[in-house]
Amino acid sequence: RHLIKSMIEAFDIPIKDLKAIKQGADFVDKEGFIVSNERLTTPADPIRKYAYISDTLYTEKIIDQIAEADILFHESTFVDDDRQRAKETLHTTALQAAQIARKANVKQLILGHFSARYRDKKPFLKEAKSIFENTILAEDGLQLEF
Repeated sequence: RHLIKSMIEAFDIPIKDLKAIKQGADFVDKEGFIVSNERLTTPADPIRKYAYISDTLYTEKIIDQIAEADILFHESTFVDDDRQRAKETLHTTALQAAQIARKANVKQLILGHFSARYRDKKPFLKEAKSIFENTILAEDGLQLEF
């Protein structure tokens, strides 16, 4: 929970009590007056999870670690037609990244780290969206809110 500074000051709450209040405790002053936690705090921000996977072969060993992530950035150096080249260079394809995103039940997939051999990035997006619809391509200046 987040402390409401003006309320903490208004009730002259000692620093030693702030940790307990942040953890949900009410405050009891010297006279026994109880100030409810709801008057002193606001709810904490929701926990967000971001996962970043790059320069790696396709592996399902990471799924438990990235499960339920709000955003997954996953390299997709190659399209799936070049899967063998991806394996040789220790990279993954857009299709493989989408498979990981689906299996890990992430909310959004961002593809990036594209090989310079591809001028057109649309095939990456098409390939990934065939498996995991909520996919976008990383690009310079991309800003996200979550």
